[in-house]
Amino acid sequence: MAFYKMSTSEELGDSVTHFYKTGGVLRNRDDSLIELKALLPQNGPNGTRVEYDIWYDMNDAERVHGYVYTDAMGKFIYLRVGDVNRTHAAMEVAASCQATDEGIAIVDDLAATSQDKYKLKAAKATFKKVAFLAGANILHKAIDWQKLHDLVDDGWKLKCHPLTSRDLRQLLANRFGEHSILDKKLSGYSLLEGAEEVACAENSEMGIVGIAKGKKLVDIGCGNKQLTYSAIYNQLHKAEDKRDTLTRIFSCERSGLVPTAVSDPNRRVTLFFETYKDMPHVKPKSNNS
Repeated sequence: MAFYKMSTSEELGDSVTHFYKTGGVLRNRDDSLIELKALLPQNGPNGTRVEYDIWYDMNDAERVHGYVYTDAMGKFIYLRVGDVNRTHAAMEVAASCQATDEGIAIVDDLAATSQDKYKLKAAKATFKKVAFLAGANILHKAIDWQKLHDLVDDGWKLKCHPLTSRDLRQLLANRFGEHSILDKKLSGYSLLEGAEEVACAENSEMGIVGIAKGKKLVDIGCGNKQLTYSAIYNQLHKAEDKRDTLTRIFSCERSGLVPTAVSDPNRRVTLFFETYKDMPHVKPKSNNS
């Protein structure tokens, strides 16, 4: 049986794409991100694909098979090679870059003006310790459940992802107690603002924004999975000064992180692809596969 895309244009800004990827939860529209997306080439060298919001690992040390991108934190496009080792190597290089005035400004902007990806309601109460959970599709592979139990025992609140199903929420309530569960419709960023400590796995943007805001970060991930921000968190978790490391990453123009808050985002797109231009690129066998 053949498989077909649910949208004719699976890319950032396509309403059908977002509807199916989010299970019908409405997203906040950000035209500045759509403008960034317009800077991306339709194809990489030798016809390699540049694809939205997917992940694959070809594990090929000699060749590049394609590129992927996703929107991040409402302020970035995050470009990566479809290869785990190169993705982590790129972020290791970025974390060792010199911090620049531009990088400092990007982190400050992230701390000051971030907003939820989805349309959510502001939280009326504040909690000092909030753990942000992954969505239902990856929760069981992303989260270390023993770490989560330890946090709940220490009084932490668990914020359900906006895409959490009713059955999964009930499972969490049964396991950790109703008093520990926060409504999935609450704004994660309003909770983040009032928190002193933030916990998440490597799929979540909340820890990265939390570091920008000066919050203490606690890792509740399994640590052995490749998730959206694994390469970034790998550098942050081993850093003594996490905000400084985040600033270095955002200062690096070849990191694949293309922010809205820079004067020349096209330069970052160009430099990212230039990093890999001399490597052999494998043309897809079929543009329809």
